[in-house]
Amino acid sequence: MFGFRDLVRRSRQQTTRCKCTESGRFDCTLIVIARDEAPYIAEWLAFHRAVGFSRILVFDHASMDDTPAVVARAAAADPAISLHATPTLLGASPQIAAYTAGMGLVRTPWVAFLDVDEFLVPWRDGSLSDYLARVPEDVSA
Repeated sequence: MFGFRDLVRRSRQQTTRCKCTESGRFDCTLIVIARDEAPYIAEWLAFHRAVGFSRILVFDHASMDDTPAVVARAAAADPAISLHATPTLLGASPQIAAYTAGMGLVRTPWVAFLDVDEFLVPWRDGSLSDYLARVPEDVSA
């Protein structure tokens, strides 16, 4: 069984083989809000780094378990991962508040929003950057 550091090391080796351009056109930030996901979040983070997300912003929503500690350890091992508290935004759900705050931190051309029970699996392409490379220049979401 691999530890988180092993998975991060393997993900870095994999992402260096991607068809990323020097301009970073295929860089993508992943934003997630998490609550009480300690048993699953390390694997989820490692998986999404391995498929090619260049940055992952985790917003903790008042977890009662070790979720913040698990994410903090992952962030210490991989600076592409960061932990944030979910802010309060008047009239908005915690999820919308986290996504809004996350958008202010995004510095990549692409951004994705997933839940911890969702995995983006680029079966056809093998990596996120290869998938995004197939998207025409005039397309955005």
